[in-house]
Amino acid sequence: MRAVSPERRRPSCGFAFVVLIAATVLHGCSGDQGLPVHPRHTVVPDLVYASYEDRELRLDLFLPDTPIAVPTPVVIAIRGGGFRRGDKAAFGPMAAALAERGIAAASIEYRTSSEALFPGAIEDCKAAVRWVRANADAYGLDRDAIGLFGASAGGYLAAFVGATADVGSLEGAGGSPGASSAVQSVVALAPESGPTDRSWWAEFLNDEGAPDTETRAFASVLNQLDEEAEPDLLLIHSRQDTVVPISHSRALLEGYRSTGNSAALMEISLAPHAFWYSPLWFLLAMDAAADHFAQTLIVSP
Repeated sequence: MRAVSPERRRPSCGFAFVVLIAATVLHGCSGDQGLPVHPRHTVVPDLVYASYEDRELRLDLFLPDTPIAVPTPVVIAIRGGGFRRGDKAAFGPMAAALAERGIAAASIEYRTSSEALFPGAIEDCKAAVRWVRANADAYGLDRDAIGLFGASAGGYLAAFVGATADVGSLEGAGGSPGASSAVQSVVALAPESGPTDRSWWAEFLNDEGAPDTETRAFASVLNQLDEEAEPDLLLIHSRQDTVVPISHSRALLEGYRSTGNSAALMEISLAPHAFWYSPLWFLLAMDAAADHFAQTLIVSP
């Protein structure tokens, strides 16, 4: 097997599917509240991937003991937290789970809205992609098989970064300037499709009380989609999500389809917003994500 180069990505066919999964299917899972990750990988911690004057951003790189391909496809794991909080440790279990499934993963920290307004977090995620591509050889990674995995605010960031490859105004000055920020595949869990009236968006965009309509339009993933080949997208969202309504993922699905790009939506039932932190839903999410990345980052010779 070999990795998909930017020129050899799977054709955008507009295919989409919807899967409804009842929580009762998972009632046989263990009652252990810890997330089920097994130590069949190596972690290279605290690698500096971007620098802004005296602020360094770091990632933890999870390398599989048995990769699904050589060189190894790699995914940037992006935590949620409403752009307000969290660090790279929050998505360590998700990065580890991908490594258990043969896919390298980099769990990254990024600047919160109190440190950097929009598009600060976008710039950080793009810097992480560039760093991975620039340093791929040192860790046995495939520079042409890079994906993004994010949830909630991180899901939005993954989808937005995926749709804005090499947009100069969003690249930032974090580091690795000679590398591309393009990715080949995205998995987004419970993402917003763009700015809403929730308080975290007003903080991120710094427009509380006087919404900046131009910036909000630009910050919408839907407004960044076009008929150029977008990275293959998998969305996973609970129908009962009260924090980010499933209508956001449905809109993203339709946006991808209307521009002739490849996307799929897995709808689950009876799950909370942050279902990926629950043992009941963790394995489902990680198996689906790993399957998507294996299908979209790897092709047979």
